[in-house]
Amino acid sequence: MEVKKFTILEGTNLKGINQLFYVLVSEKEQKLLQSKLTSYEIICTDLGLKGEIIDEGFSNEGYEAWVSYDRYYICLYIVESLLNGENEDEISQIAWEKVKDDWSYELILRVKDEGIPVVMLSEQEIQIGYGINSLRVNKGVFKNDYLESIDEIIKEMKIKNNGLIPIISVTGTNGKTTTVRLIYTLLKNIGYSVGMASTGGIFIGDKNIKHGDTTGFYSAREVLKNNTVDVAVLETARGGIIKKGLGYEKCCVAIITSLSEDHIGMNGIEDLDGLGRVKALIADDMIYGGKIIIRAIEPLVKLFTNREDIVLFDFEKNEFIIKHIELGGEAWYVEDGCIVLNKDGIEHEIINLQKIPFAHKGYSKGNVKNIIAALAAINTFYKDIQDVIAVLENLQCDIYTNAGRQNIITIDDYKIILDYGHNAEAFEEVFYIAKSLNPSSITGIIAAAGDRRDEYIRELGTIAARYCNHIIIREQVERRGRSQGESPEIIKKGVMNTGFNSSKVEIILKEEEAIVYAMKKAIKDEVIVLFTQCLDVVIPAINNYLDSRGLKKIAEDIDLLH
Repeated sequence: MEVKKFTILEGTNLKGINQLFYVLVSEKEQKLLQSKLTSYEIICTDLGLKGEIIDEGFSNEGYEAWVSYDRYYICLYIVESLLNGENEDEISQIAWEKVKDDWSYELILRVKDEGIPVVMLSEQEIQIGYGINSLRVNKGVFKNDYLESIDEIIKEMKIKNNGLIPIISVTGTNGKTTTVRLIYTLLKNIGYSVGMASTGGIFIGDKNIKHGDTTGFYSAREVLKNNTVDVAVLETARGGIIKKGLGYEKCCVAIITSLSEDHIGMNGIEDLDGLGRVKALIADDMIYGGKIIIRAIEPLVKLFTNREDIVLFDFEKNEFIIKHIELGGEAWYVEDGCIVLNKDGIEHEIINLQKIPFAHKGYSKGNVKNIIAALAAINTFYKDIQDVIAVLENLQCDIYTNAGRQNIITIDDYKIILDYGHNAEAFEEVFYIAKSLNPSSITGIIAAAGDRRDEYIRELGTIAARYCNHIIIREQVERRGRSQGESPEIIKKGVMNTGFNSSKVEIILKEEEAIVYAMKKAIKDEVIVLFTQCLDVVIPAINNYLDSRGLKKIAEDIDLLH
């Protein structure tokens, strides 16, 4: 039997049941898969394991099924062996030997009953708890150090805060990476040993231990397995939630920064409500006293109507915030140019926007909202807000602190803004910042992800046309199912539908060529806005051009994969 996809959903997921195996086969393999999974249920029952079919059915990809498991390695062995066509009697015999040799099962059950999280490291070793409050146990340690006394282990974990550390999980259409980086930097500078997993990689303290887009299950686990970490800050992306579920339990703070129509039509998400339900999963496993911090917009407020642990935030003190305050809720917003915390109906001024360089002195409403979310999160467990403010007042939104997010770089007598933005909300935000700089001209270098719907791709061109004097349309290296030049042509239609001057629109597919072209043509006080996900490509191109002009290079001392 050919298995098209096999996935392990260990954490909280869209099915609402932890510890699932997901199997996808072609439609013609339906009956064979059902037979194999029925055998899985029978073997599990015979061996005293909890393994059963939870759901199954046809999808546009084929026939799919979800089955539960309890003893991970044993159940995994059974299901994989069955799918590989191995003899069922032999599978049962080997699995039975594994059951008899399983030293950790009762320990895991007891520990979890106490509310202590467990991470399976291997068949021979488990981690009880997270980070600095964790304990690693193998068969030898259990037998020799604890004399197989589960009570002794639980007693030790009680001293270690039940194995828990503050976990801050951040999701949202826009702003999640910046919010995660902000929280990480602020906490690090007030003395915490912070572990961060984000779009820019995994960081433990000041050390980058892994590059790449690390926003999923395994990245979260990598942070939580490190025994030096006393706070974990985790960017939790939509794709990771769908593919593997959450990589943590017992969250202290869950943040949803925003919700807009990006990713619609992908992974079975057909509307904003569906996207919201995916994002809302991050709040499904909170500790007592934890907070869900959400932007005060209708789709998010509706999602959490019946929750009492909600903190609302936004730039404006809008109708949702006013009602929330009237009901005794906590809210954060901007009033009279200051960030304000409203708690128990009393307003507390936190900081004036003019004192926050990270928010470009208030012109970046998006970064103001990200800062508010970060402050609200930290305030959940660290109460001396002035310590945090002292760090914030000296924090720049530059390529060192927040690489590729609203970085404003002065080159000779013009400026370049580098930003990761790839949807309508981000385009509006960054072009607004460009306009606030009072430029003589704005050149936008724009692109779109090929897996977005055509109307969303066209919309990016429409937005650029409202702000720009000159538009260069590039193409992302990963075309995501589109033919070469297809996405740029769709963007161009969006531009031209506004009546934009056709002589001011160009297509230059490679972004490194587009940025150098724009720099060569730049005039005094111009702002070039480049939306890019590839600093490792763009910065060398910029520096090569600067070097050829005898000008000072930028960001030579940073890790461009950050």
